Amino acid sequence: MTQGQWTPLTNALNPWHRRKAPPPPVLESTAAPNSLFPSSYDTFFTNFRKTASLPLSQISRPLPSFPELLSQTKEKFQSPEFVFDPSASITPLRKTQSQSDLARTTLRQLASRRSQKCTDFAGPMTLYWWKSGCSEEVLEVLQNVGLSKCFDSCLDMVTTVADYCLDDARNEAQDPASFMGNWDNINMLNSESYEQRSDGPAKVRSGSCGVIYRLCSPNPNAMALEPLLKRAKSAPDLEFHRDICPTLSQKSKRGHVTKQFPVRISTIEENSIAGNLAVHEDIFVTQLGLTHAELSKKAILAINDQATQSFNRGCKAIRALDLSPFLRAQVFQLGIGLFHLCLNLVWALLHAHRGHETIEGSLSYSFVLLEKTRLGGKHPDYHTLMAALMQILDGLLLDAWRIECGRATLSEFAQTKPSPEQLLVIADNILCNHATPERNPSSSPVDNLRENTRRLVHDVAEVTRAISDCDFGRVEDLLGNLAMIFRGAGSKNYCTEILHFIHNLKYVWKGDGFDNLVRDNMIFNMGSGKGQGVDMNLEHNIGKIKQLFAAKGNYADWSRLANISAAIDVLSSMKINIGRSLGACYKGTSHKDVDTSSLVWRVARKAKDLELSTTQPNRSVTATPDLLLVGEAAIKSSTLAKFNKKRRELLKGIIDSETGEDEEDRDELPEMDIGVSLDD
Repeated sequence: MTQGQWTPLTNALNPWHRRKAPPPPVLESTAAPNSLFPSSYDTFFTNFRKTASLPLSQISRPLPSFPELLSQTKEKFQSPEFVFDPSASITPLRKTQSQSDLARTTLRQLASRRSQKCTDFAGPMTLYWWKSGCSEEVLEVLQNVGLSKCFDSCLDMVTTVADYCLDDARNEAQDPASFMGNWDNINMLNSESYEQRSDGPAKVRSGSCGVIYRLCSPNPNAMALEPLLKRAKSAPDLEFHRDICPTLSQKSKRGHVTKQFPVRISTIEENSIAGNLAVHEDIFVTQLGLTHAELSKKAILAINDQATQSFNRGCKAIRALDLSPFLRAQVFQLGIGLFHLCLNLVWALLHAHRGHETIEGSLSYSFVLLEKTRLGGKHPDYHTLMAALMQILDGLLLDAWRIECGRATLSEFAQTKPSPEQLLVIADNILCNHATPERNPSSSPVDNLRENTRRLVHDVAEVTRAISDCDFGRVEDLLGNLAMIFRGAGSKNYCTEILHFIHNLKYVWKGDGFDNLVRDNMIFNMGSGKGQGVDMNLEHNIGKIKQLFAAKGNYADWSRLANISAAIDVLSSMKINIGRSLGACYKGTSHKDVDTSSLVWRVARKAKDLELSTTQPNRSVTATPDLLLVGEAAIKSSTLAKFNKKRRELLKGIIDSETGEDEEDRDELPEMDIGVSLDD
């Protein structure tokens, strides 16, 4: 007992215990008359604070209602005192800010302080802070100053947004002829602080992440499933000269921005046939709410990486006698993921042309020349490697132009103002003399250094630039050569995947317009103006999801991860829009694109000094394999016949193994070891 009042024993015995200090007095505003927040407004808000802190019996006038508070606040903002005075000694507004934006923002802050149910400001800003990487502690601090909601409310809002996003996906899926699907595995690293024990959780947990997309130029007649299945049964076998050799048809689709609808991540691992069957059921039936009968009428375009497509073909084989086309997985028409195709192509080229840094003209030699020696080691970065390959290609082509134009420099050639016809003739000469390997060498000794250069220029196909330009026609022209290059490099799986895609384009999908629908949707423009593969967009989503999910502590819950995945598109768009509206820049105000022309010219000058593009006697280096020639021979001898046989067996439900591959189909190429960073 203390002065007639009871005090807990622990507090009475604790000499450091003190009662809670009274709140400090509210001071009158000392703002300057010409400041951005005038003294009259500070007095108004201070008086309201004083009144609100008194008991109701001592208030001489009733508290203003919420509408009255907003009305009074608006009047203050409309008063002449709130006109910004540039001569005042305060920091001026940035170019991206305005007086009206500041007024609206402040008004919403006041409203959120009056009532926790008024979240016009605090709600979006909470998601913005969280999406920008603010921790739980920072969000709690922002809540205490009226700039955010608490962390638990933030997670509740993410759940609500995810529910709305999934409803949008269900509405989009009501018409099975208007969407396509894409899914891939996701691996999440769990907390490292788990105690090691026999029944402890795994360090890495795997699941599946899926997205559906609104089709570009949907054609309901082309999506009819029955004609596609009939053509698949009667389609002829592939022939090399008729089907594999390149054609000249091109098709480009620009301007269309694809709309995506992510769904919730599941704990299903899709790295098997059974896993993919479970993913089909989870995404299209459980989450999108479609029935087997609804899903069995129309085809669904599914574009995934090669491993996933191989499992999907296995699904079709083991379910060949099931009850409905959906259960037989026949509704899924499989397209090839262009991002993973480029990723594996770069790995194949690096394996074939790497060489040693002492061998002139090899990739390792060029990496040293470009001061990118890390690319010659283990686990090179994909984007850095692709940029280096394009710089090497451009440098070698510049040297080829110098030789074929007949001038000492390209500047002198430009001064002659050549006609378009002359440029086309020179381009044809470059293609024949510098980008096509020699197939009929003369009896004289072969200059392996020049032949290696010609093979490198030929193999480094500009697939990535065609994808970036949203020009699938250029990609389609290269499919035959890419199949041969993959087979020559030892990548049997991707060679077979390309053959499946070519066969579908030429025989299964052609007839009702489904082939053109596939061409229109193989490359996406997600709003940046540049094209990308469907599978790359999913990898970007996975990178964003991993940034927002910390797999440790009380919040390492898979359901929370599922909510983040479903809401990721809205969260990303909201962060960008709020940042723009408040004047935040995605890039710095002084940001400039990097000029790498000096690296390209460095390669061109070195090619000129070493005479890489001209035949010189007495130069002997180890010859790089001609991937196109080796691949062509392998496809003609066995690969094409085996492909045609297996395609017919799959239609009958015959499968070799659980993975759909036998020992002879295993890649000769070493396992890919390239790092990819797609976090946005």
